[in-house]
Amino acid sequence: MFKNAIMTIEETIQWFNTRFEQERFWYERPANFYCGITNDLETRKQQHHVDDLTASVKCDSFDTARQIEQLLHEAGYDTGKQLGHGQEDSIFVYMYRKIKGQTIE
Repeated sequence: MFKNAIMTIEETIQWFNTRFEQERFWYERPANFYCGITNDLETRKQQHHVDDLTASVKCDSFDTARQIEQLLHEAGYDTGKQLGHGQEDSIFVYMYRKIKGQTIE
């Protein structure tokens, strides 16, 4: 699900948490979902071997995207080893369910 409305950072985090709650299985925790930032959602989906994203949002800037990614990390989501990396045009924050043997984190 893609969100492209103007939200505060706090509202965006809440929206990601809501999407997690709607999509998770009863035994899953935030760590079962991967979150990252990118400048190209379609390419990133291919690189991660993901058909559908659980959530994605377009931010107003790279700095905002990095802040959201950091807060998702602090909330327990898997953000990989490249937390805060990206390019100046990496304004999309995304999340997907990790599937062992299928997705690439």
